[in-house]
Amino acid sequence: MSLARQIRVLWAREMRAALRERSIVVNSILVPVLLYPAILWAAFTGITFVQGQTEEMTAHVAVAMWAIWRLRTPYPGLRHPPSR
Repeated sequence: MSLARQIRVLWAREMRAALRERSIVVNSILVPVLLYPAILWAAFTGITFVQGQTEEMTAHVAVAMWAIWRLRTPYPGLRHPPSR
């Protein structure tokens, strides 16, 4: 028997023995498959949330002149009346 064949037989036996044990299957296959995507999703969501909180975005709103002319009474709650 060649050395490569012996190594292959030993590897196959060890894999069969490892796959028989439930804890090895769960800890080495199922946990990473289920947990790593959840961790990545949480990390990217957290990063996106923090970036959104730290952005200093100023909103500019334009009011069309026809909307101002159409109204006969000015906005009572408007702090700064629109300039003409």
